[in-house]
Amino acid sequence: MANGLAEFKVKEINGKKLEFPLQWFTWYTGKPKPWKITSCEGVFVNAYNLAFEQSKKRKEKIVEEGIHNFLELKRNQPVFMDSGGFQFLRRGLNPDIDAILEFQISSKADIIAVFDYPFSPKASTEEKLWRMEKTLENIEKTARFVSEHGFDVIIVPVIHAHEEKILEKAINLVRSIENKYDIDFPIYALGSMVYLVSATMTAKFARYYRFIDLILEARRLLPDKILHVFGVGSPNVMYLLMYLGVDSIETFGWAGHGIHYSTYVAGQGTKALSDRKRALDSEFNWDSYTCDCVVCTGKCPVSNGKCAAYEGNCIVISQINEVRHAYQRWVNASATQREKLHKEWIKKIGEDILNSNGSWIPRACHNACVYSREMKAAKMALKEGEYENFIRKVMSNSLYKKARLLDYAKARILEMSGSGR
Repeated sequence: MANGLAEFKVKEINGKKLEFPLQWFTWYTGKPKPWKITSCEGVFVNAYNLAFEQSKKRKEKIVEEGIHNFLELKRNQPVFMDSGGFQFLRRGLNPDIDAILEFQISSKADIIAVFDYPFSPKASTEEKLWRMEKTLENIEKTARFVSEHGFDVIIVPVIHAHEEKILEKAINLVRSIENKYDIDFPIYALGSMVYLVSATMTAKFARYYRFIDLILEARRLLPDKILHVFGVGSPNVMYLLMYLGVDSIETFGWAGHGIHYSTYVAGQGTKALSDRKRALDSEFNWDSYTCDCVVCTGKCPVSNGKCAAYEGNCIVISQINEVRHAYQRWVNASATQREKLHKEWIKKIGEDILNSNGSWIPRACHNACVYSREMKAAKMALKEGEYENFIRKVMSNSLYKKARLLDYAKARILEMSGSGR
């Protein structure tokens, strides 16, 4: 039980050997490219963003070059392309599902998600059933299309359910589609989960316990599958998901927190950088701050005088030498000078680079580096059989501690294993 249900799995996906648990960095056009600044296990993109928010010329370029070349990725770095179902429905648009599937396949993404219809727990029963049926229709339609044409791509069915019985029924229906078309879905995804964990501190803990119960039930029902959970990949939740046996997690929090004036500190969680402190942020202490990411050390990749990871201008590039020198002076300082030079470095990156008066880009890039580094630390703890101890140290958010989510998850795992479930 030291690792909960977390375990290493190596799977061949579209000719690539991938090690799970795997952290996908969600990327949208116009955002920094995290794979340019840090170790990036996989890139998660959105068909709505790439096919319907871009010019015709750019869309054609993606299809002609392939998504890997378009993003300047290494061939061994996998790309997971979502359908954009959430974005279409949120905007009240009527999607051309055939066109979306055609674009996903033509882009040569390694993994594509079936167009799905997510819903809130507060939706009416009729609305939920309609959306579930539409999602299942698209799963079968996609399975039939791929089976008939033999495309070399991994199809991911998306399951939406907020009750265990409905979850089991939906999974069984998808299993029957696999059998019907003699096709294997090596990855199953759970959608509509973000609604259960996006609450503030005032929310009842019951929704988090419901979230844990649903994940555990999905893990029980899909013992032979890679399990992905959509949209809930901030570090604290990521650690919990891995403990529950989730193999695949995508995160946009690295950029989202940066946009909302927060930065992530290794082993401490999300910290507010201004008076815009949100309920889930904890206080930021500059006096003890240390970080060796490319932003905080002035080692951002530069090409032709511009940031190689960002299409636009970034405030760090014009000050990169000052940041680097301030960092090196502090690192190499004598004991008597360290405190003074630490303050000078903090003043430079705090006031001029990371704070709320500057661009959000440096915060996002910093967060991406820390997210990636923390995933490596989590995997190391998992290999050493110390994952639960690791989680207890790094799940710093007061909500998760107050709700005792890890204790609840551990008790439920023991209960399910004891009952033979």
